Formats: sequence, C-alpha cells, structure tokens
Amino acid sequence: MIDKITGYAALGDSGREFYESLHAEFEFDAAEELMVLEACHMVDAIRELETARARGLWISGPGRGDVLNPAFAELRQHRSQLITLLKKVGVIEDGRGKHVTSEVARRAVNVRWGN
Repeated sequence: MIDKITGYAALGDSGREFYESLHAEFEFDAAEELMVLEACHMVDAIRELETARARGLWISGPGRGDVLNPAFAELRQHRSQLITLLKKVGVIEDGRGKHVTSEVARRAVNVRWGN
C-alpha cells in the first residue's frame, strides 16, 4: 500500500487525472496496480515529450547543422508502451482492432489525447 501511495504522489497532473479516471471504472489487483501506476507515469512523460516535440521536427545539432528531434521517436515508443500496459491490465481489449472496454476508459483516453 505504501508503494501505491508513493507512486501516486509522484504523478503529475496528467498522470493523476488518468489514474483517477481508470479507478473510477476498474478495480486492479496489486500487480495490475503497479502497471497502472507505470502507465500513469508514462502519461506524464508523454505530456513532456509532446512539449519537446513542439520545438519542431528539426533541432540544432551538437555539431554542424540540424538533426531530427529525438522527441518524435521517444513519443512513439512511449505511446506504444502505454498501450501495451493498458492491454495487460485489461483496460484495452487484447484482440485485433478492439476498442477500450468501457465508455469511462474511452473518455479517459480521449481526454488524455485531446480527441
């Protein structure tokens, strides 16, 4: 229980909002709770990466010329990992082309991604 409280306390605003929306609809066992907390930390990281991505596709490199902004690749990887974690805890169906399993969770995902 202390790990849960410590993990929640370390969440940013986006992560806490996502955490609350998930817990409004689902119950998680101890192992799933750790994955939910990790997913919420990823939501916070994704928010930061979105800010970094706003700098543009090309940024000044350490040497000569511009380089591709690494935030684009990191953002893709974080989003993929978030989906994987949400599938593992049962928030997203694991089947091909299936959608979020509940309307509340769907809204939480839409709020998070601004849809």
